[in-house]
Amino acid sequence: MIIIAIDGPAAGGKGTLSARIATHLGYGRLDSGKLYRATAAYLMENGQNPDDVEAATHGARQISDKDLENPALAEDPVALVAAKIAAYGPVRAELLKFQQDFAKNPEISGSPAPGVVIDGRDIGTVVCPEADVKLFVTADLEVRAERRLKELRDRGEGSIKANVLQDMRVRDARDMERSESPLRQAADAHLLDTTRRVKPLRTQSRMPQEPEFAYPPLREVPCFAGKQAAPSKLGSAIGARGRREKEKR
Repeated sequence: MIIIAIDGPAAGGKGTLSARIATHLGYGRLDSGKLYRATAAYLMENGQNPDDVEAATHGARQISDKDLENPALAEDPVALVAAKIAAYGPVRAELLKFQQDFAKNPEISGSPAPGVVIDGRDIGTVVCPEADVKLFVTADLEVRAERRLKELRDRGEGSIKANVLQDMRVRDARDMERSESPLRQAADAHLLDTTRRVKPLRTQSRMPQEPEFAYPPLREVPCFAGKQAAPSKLGSAIGARGRREKEKR
């Protein structure tokens, strides 16, 4: 089983890259942020107080794969509650089990997958420290704020750049300074800075509803090096392991 862990701050591009890698390799994919949003949505739908750690932990235990498809997870009120409960140790412990179980038994539409891509903030450091490939995807704060602002406006939600920038700054501080599984780059993670990746490359097809940012050429992503013109030891190793697993099947 090949595990690819992708971490990084909000609007850095990890979600876009995670989706593209999973599609390219035919791997299962988990956006760990949706687990916290699903828990937040559960609390809100059931009239529970997000300040109640016990209630939030109970909510985390109720989450299933189907809950991750809830369209309400994209809404800002849900995101705000998710950010709050993400700092609760018991909640993180419950959702850690979900993530690690998925990493061991990834699926695509109910069928077993040969590998998994998980993105979040503590995947390479806490959830899957043994991951075969670890990436840390980030960008300058102002660039990330611009991306977030565009996303909000595209959804018809008006906002002011100064407010978005401040919200992003506060969110970064909360993620990096919390005592439970803070956001940080794993020592063995490869850094990808998407600051200058503003437009999709002509050679890469764009997936539906994806933003225009964060399109690093796949040849720059370590786990794809073996599939491009200039192979690396890491890319070759991943490619060889994938071939062996296919032969077993």
